[in-house]
Order: sequence, then C-alpha cells, then structure tokens
Amino acid sequence: MNADSAAFVGVMMSSGFFSVIKVMQIVFGSCILIGYQRPLMYLLLAPITVAIVLFELLIAKQPGAGILLALLTCYMFFVYREHFLPIVARRTSLTHLSIKTGQI
Repeated sequence: MNADSAAFVGVMMSSGFFSVIKVMQIVFGSCILIGYQRPLMYLLLAPITVAIVLFELLIAKQPGAGILLALLTCYMFFVYREHFLPIVARRTSLTHLSIKTGQI
C-alpha cells in the first residue's frame, strides 16, 4: 500500500466511515442471501462497488478485487434488468401518473 492509500484508509477508519460501509455491506448482503428485495439491495450496493473500484484505480493504483466485484455487479444488473429498466426508461407523457383532479 502506497503512502496515499495508507493516508486515505487511515482517515476513513478514524472517522468511522469504513464501519458504516461495512455494516451496510453486511445488511445488504444478508438480504441478498435470504432473497429479500434482491434488486433493491444490488442497487444500494452499486455505489459502494463504484467507490471500491475508484479507490483501487485512482488512489491505490492496484486494480484488484474491485474489478471482479464490478463485473459481478454488472452481471447481476443484467440478470435483474427487468427491474431496473423502468428506472432508465424514457417517458414521453405523464399518462402513467394517476392524479385525481378536483380533490384536495
């Protein structure tokens, strides 16, 4: 681990940031293992995966397990793509909304 990596990890550990991230990984991973809201859990884990990959590429300059993790995450997004397509689907009208007019 180079000096920049050590400094970054030191700050993150002393601030408690890594502890919060680890708890999130354990909770979301446990939900995935028991089958509870898997697409949502993958979506919540995606930013953590991106942070791991960016740390390895930009700070540590040693791509490693983060690349594999990113590939597995992309694969799971592909597997559950029917759940994620509505998020990125382009809508041209507001007919999908059910707004009742005249009521407060």
